[in-house]
Amino acid sequence: MGRWRSASRASAACAALLVSSCVAAACGGGPSSTGSRSAVAAFGNGADETLGIEVKEAEGRPRLTLVARDGDPSPGLAVAVLTQAGARTTLDLALVVEDRMETAGWPVRRRVDRDAFFVTTYLGKTDQAPLLAAVRAALATPITAADLARAEAHAAILGPLPAELPEQADLNACIGRFAVQSDKAPSLAEVEAARAHAFARGRVSLAVVGPESARKETERAWLATSTWPEGSADPEPAPKSTATAARSVAVARGAARVSIALPVADPRAAAASAAALGKASSPLRAKLSRLRVPFTIDEVGGVSKPHGGCIFVTATSHTSDQAADLPNAAAVAIGVVESELADAGAEPFDPLVASRQVARSTDTVESATIAAWWALSGPRSAPSAPLATTLLDAEASEALVGQTREATAHPRSSPKPTITLRSRVEAGQGELWVALADTCALADEAPHVWGTASLVAIAASLENPEIDGVTLEPMVDPHGVGLFAHASPRRGESPVELADRVAGAAALAMVGKPLTGDDIVEAQSLARTTLERRWGHETIGLSPFAEALAPEHPVLVEPLGSFAQVSRGDAERYLRRWRGFGAGGVGLAVLGNANEEQGAEAARAVQRWLLGSDAAATCVHSAPVARPSRVEVRGSGTTHSAWLLFGAPVADAGLASIARELLDGQSRASLSRAALSKVPGATARAWVTDGGALVVTVQVSDELAEQAEKAMTELIARISRGDVPETGTRDAARSAEENGRRELADPRTRLRLLLSAGALEPPRLDVPEIAIRFKSFASTALSDHRWIVVLAHPG
Repeated sequence: MGRWRSASRASAACAALLVSSCVAAACGGGPSSTGSRSAVAAFGNGADETLGIEVKEAEGRPRLTLVARDGDPSPGLAVAVLTQAGARTTLDLALVVEDRMETAGWPVRRRVDRDAFFVTTYLGKTDQAPLLAAVRAALATPITAADLARAEAHAAILGPLPAELPEQADLNACIGRFAVQSDKAPSLAEVEAARAHAFARGRVSLAVVGPESARKETERAWLATSTWPEGSADPEPAPKSTATAARSVAVARGAARVSIALPVADPRAAAASAAALGKASSPLRAKLSRLRVPFTIDEVGGVSKPHGGCIFVTATSHTSDQAADLPNAAAVAIGVVESELADAGAEPFDPLVASRQVARSTDTVESATIAAWWALSGPRSAPSAPLATTLLDAEASEALVGQTREATAHPRSSPKPTITLRSRVEAGQGELWVALADTCALADEAPHVWGTASLVAIAASLENPEIDGVTLEPMVDPHGVGLFAHASPRRGESPVELADRVAGAAALAMVGKPLTGDDIVEAQSLARTTLERRWGHETIGLSPFAEALAPEHPVLVEPLGSFAQVSRGDAERYLRRWRGFGAGGVGLAVLGNANEEQGAEAARAVQRWLLGSDAAATCVHSAPVARPSRVEVRGSGTTHSAWLLFGAPVADAGLASIARELLDGQSRASLSRAALSKVPGATARAWVTDGGALVVTVQVSDELAEQAEKAMTELIARISRGDVPETGTRDAARSAEENGRRELADPRTRLRLLLSAGALEPPRLDVPEIAIRFKSFASTALSDHRWIVVLAHPG
């Protein structure tokens, strides 16, 4: 069978017996007007003159494919012979034909597959007529006992043949894998029956690749040979559906290896699907690697056949958990693969895929081999069903094999992932922006894994800062953790194609491949630097502060986690979080730059990469429920700076932003600069967290920490009493509104608000009654009994 695969390793059959067409990719081209029905189906509708492929037919002769190509050292010739006799018998028949060709003075190369073999050679200044006559004679002459004896002697030299488990027979037949259930030699009657069956014009195909002179000479020789018998038409095989399990020494202890094949109607669909599924960054690989028991792909391939084609995937489990439920894990993996194969087989494909494959091969003999086989390939009409086998290690118990057989008989296909899409068209923008986020990542994050989700997003962006011209950045927000992605349209790229490219890049970066240890280490380093800038040396005051301000959910105060949590080197924790991306819900926000269709296309692009879940999203976003308190903590560092942390929950983020302007030392409306003026070196920063709290930090030398705390406490109390000049409140409101508009000018802010269904207009704060409104707000929100205060000493 012709195989086109993208694999991490060649099959045993390919290695041992040079199974036909073990190449990886796709091809195309078109037959001439003399092409037969099946040849047209294989090579596409209409000739592709640029690829120079022409299929010839003449009464009483096998089909001849001519491939125009100059510049090679020698033209290549291939003869494909369809036996449909099984691997062991096909091998002996191929050896008989090879022996007869060499005896006639025509040394050739033999390539054997399960139900076909190939006779190939380079053409020098040879007269092709005797060569083709010798091929016909080798197949036309009945086989004798002496012929079979020589073939068996040659077969013995090849050594042990690849063994086939009975449970894999149906699947191997679909994919054309060379394997034998027994080394027992076939009888003379069996080999002779295979020869008689194969000696027919419809079961043999010739192809030549080379310059015009070689093609013309071969065509003349082809027309000059004696006619071939017509032979009866082979019936289309009946569809099968099997799910089996067995033990194998080829499987590592405690592992499961699943193989899934799907027959498809059009052999070109198999070749095209294999090329897409086998990519290093394919959604299939991503989905399998994110399962509870992850699987890695060993082999992906597409097979063209006389009746349709076959797409297949082989994957092996990868886990250190000795208690893993392998039967269920195999069933889940099979379900995922079957779904992907069905989707891939139904996708539109390049009708010239076969001819492009012929043209892409750099070796003339290999190119001729592919062309000869494609000319024998055609569509099938019967419905198809998947075939699956699962292999466990040789020491697995019979009970485990039985459980696996039972589980895989009913694959657990995951539902399509549900994506919450919120899209907004901003016509005229230079770029399209996307935010892809796990909407429950922080809401579900317990204190003992504080910051894990954020580190995963940062690591993903560091590993993939740009993909296919799309810039990627981490997104960390209580309403979603994931990635921002944005790009400008390329020349000739439609708005919908731009959306597909940007959203696809975001999904690939976030879930396309497991994070490495280096990714995590780099993300940890960046996070620690950010945390220390915001919360002080080794963030020694952050944990008690966050635990008091947002008990059970400190991540709502600082999504990155504490310095100690970020520094934990538990790689498995990050991998579990990565595998669980979107388990509680996936949010997608799109700022389209052209039309509404961009949002829908972005959702389709993302959905291809995600695993669905049977469980409905249950995450609940809640505001912090603070525990007002004051504590002092000490670190073990050598720094001389102390950090004061003040925090209080707020119900109105707009009015809280006015307080932020009054308390932030860098604001134009700041009151903290004057309040701290008598504390040398003290600096204050303030912000309103996404989790709904007003936070103020003060950095000061340790010996002046108490003085700074007193000054800030008095300032906060004064603001809560309304002891702020009306002009000061108005200045702060004006500054807060300007900052709000400046923040909204950033597409990242608009995307975050889209995800949370927030308002995309800043609150109106520069209004006549703002001083009264703020005074009422401050009297409650900033009262002293609501504040958490942490004084973090350096040592």
